[in-house]
Amino acid sequence: MSPASSTSPTETPAGAASSSPAPDTKAECEPLQFAIPEPDTSVVKAPVPGLEDFGQDQMAPFYESLAAVARGKRKEPRRIGIYGDSNMTRDFITGQLRRELQKLFGDSGHGYIGLARPWSWYLHMDVRHNFDKTAWKPFNMATTQVADRYYGFGGIAPQNIQSKARTWVATAKEGSPVGTKLDHVEIYYLKKPKHGSFEVLVDKKHFADVDTAGPEVEAGRLVFDLPEGPHRIDIVTGPKLVRLLGAVLERKTPGVVVDSIGIGGVNSELLARADRDLVIQTLKMRKHELFVLLTGAIEPDSPKHGAAMKEVIERHREARPGVPFILMSPPDLAGGSLNAPTKSVRINQVAKAKLKTAREAKTLFWDFRGAMGGEQSIVNFAQHKMAWTDFIHLTEPGGRLMGRRFAIALLRDFRRYLGQHPSAGCAYEPATAADE
Repeated sequence: MSPASSTSPTETPAGAASSSPAPDTKAECEPLQFAIPEPDTSVVKAPVPGLEDFGQDQMAPFYESLAAVARGKRKEPRRIGIYGDSNMTRDFITGQLRRELQKLFGDSGHGYIGLARPWSWYLHMDVRHNFDKTAWKPFNMATTQVADRYYGFGGIAPQNIQSKARTWVATAKEGSPVGTKLDHVEIYYLKKPKHGSFEVLVDKKHFADVDTAGPEVEAGRLVFDLPEGPHRIDIVTGPKLVRLLGAVLERKTPGVVVDSIGIGGVNSELLARADRDLVIQTLKMRKHELFVLLTGAIEPDSPKHGAAMKEVIERHREARPGVPFILMSPPDLAGGSLNAPTKSVRINQVAKAKLKTAREAKTLFWDFRGAMGGEQSIVNFAQHKMAWTDFIHLTEPGGRLMGRRFAIALLRDFRRYLGQHPSAGCAYEPATAADE
């Protein structure tokens, strides 16, 4: 079990064209069949909105490779990166989406997770993780910023404040619906002059030592494989500074991975302020094939909001050309109390800005707020204990309901694509050896 180390990113093509072929006239193999879950309308009566595409069939590359996974022709997992603010830090939305997609297409592992938990409520579903609370400075893009802005795409970059600082991640407990096994691990970190080293332990046994010092600032990555099964990965620093950028837990098996990139208190402007080069370096390493942005709680109602969203989108397009980007409307938000709720003028303007930006940047768009039921729907969620009475944060039932609704929207759109291209995925071949 000797580790393979990569300390600088390698350019990886997206591996797919940016537009779809003409509709098939004859299927080359059997049409794909899969069941789409039905939305729960006991509380939310609103229909599930469809995806809007302001480009030209931008989901085609993702759907072609997803079809190849379903047909057993694609070995590499399909990776979805979903950015969000505090509503994403508990992984309820993304966790349910992960469960729904992995149930249909295969469990390729948990994916990305931030290290050293910068907020006490930062807890992902179907994985275990914790840290020594007195040993880390929890830098992140929003609530505890660092002057150099070196966070990587994940937005969470803890730095040790003492020797032998420990943080760890592990597979889900036995009996969890997904995430109970892994055989592939990646640890992202910052290489910087005068920085120190960390030790990696696998199942509490020494595995590797990693030196994070380097002549210039760049992203580093330790990559290694393990026998498939339950595992725990510990990271323990030496006496010098070490900054971690996140970890990846995966299985080298066909399926889907949903990276939950939740950053408490973040908005588009803060995402756009992170060091551009490091974000792009780490995105190239990670090889997502679909990006999603869901923010709103503290998005400003200002012209800067649209410009910041466009910068975020452009960074991802530069790092991963041809990869589709879905911009979502914000979750609903209200003021007042359960007895006297008030409407939010700001969230109405933020929703309009998201849609306007999606049109101008030619991304895809999904109306998350509409899927909740529209204006004042957060009050209905709170009345049914699917949101807190702050009228901002979804509880686990509310988050999971919305994750399921987004899964339904994606799967319905995938079925639409398969109706036009019944042989999707039949002739799949990886663009490069690196894709597999």
